[in-house]
Amino acid sequence: AYKRQNKLGLALKRFKSIHDIFDVWYEDQFDFHSFSLRKGMIRAYVDMIRWEDHLRQHPFYSRAAYSAIDIYVKLFDDPNYGSTNGELSDADKKKAEKKARKEKEKAEADKKAAAAAKATATSEEVVKKEDTDPQGEELLKAKDPLAEAMKYLTPLLEQSPLNIKSQQAGFEVFIRREKYLPALKCLVAASKIDANDATVKEQTARLRKTLSELKEPLPEKIKEVIAAELATLP
Repeated sequence: AYKRQNKLGLALKRFKSIHDIFDVWYEDQFDFHSFSLRKGMIRAYVDMIRWEDHLRQHPFYSRAAYSAIDIYVKLFDDPNYGSTNGELSDADKKKAEKKARKEKEKAEADKKAAAAAKATATSEEVVKKEDTDPQGEELLKAKDPLAEAMKYLTPLLEQSPLNIKSQQAGFEVFIRREKYLPALKCLVAASKIDANDATVKEQTARLRKTLSELKEPLPEKIKEVIAAELATLP
């Protein structure tokens, strides 16, 4: 929803939180290794390993990852892509300012109440961590958008290689990184899934054009591999 509203910073915050949740689930398996073997829970252990192997095939992760990759690719193409970050019309700005004033007053009241409560709080109480980037502005200012995209892409290519969207997303990232062999690998994989897909055909034409316009020629061995693989594409 945030992405559709052009609130790209908030969208990236949401996608990052989903990515982090799946990372925690994946890492939890390492705590379970010794525990399950010690307790003799072999069947549960094997089931968990199989589940972890397909964890990022879950639609919640894949939808977030594809959207995050799309934003970062567009930020690479146009650093000003996220500059508006959901800017409002004048009328909407007035409404937002009025709402913000009310929220500020409420926040100040809550802050005073929290300060009073903190004075009597015990050392065991957990203080909520302050969000230093509530609008996701820092995420939009990523110095290397494609490196950020790779954080989402790598798990997709490892765990969802048969999803054509994963391969197409991989192509978009790799061709911009000038990694032509990985880009071609993704394109070939996507073609095997659906050779008649319109995006596959468009990406094939774009790769051919990009390779024909390179300022610096590729090494001969790489050119031979690329030519052989390109010949297999429709």
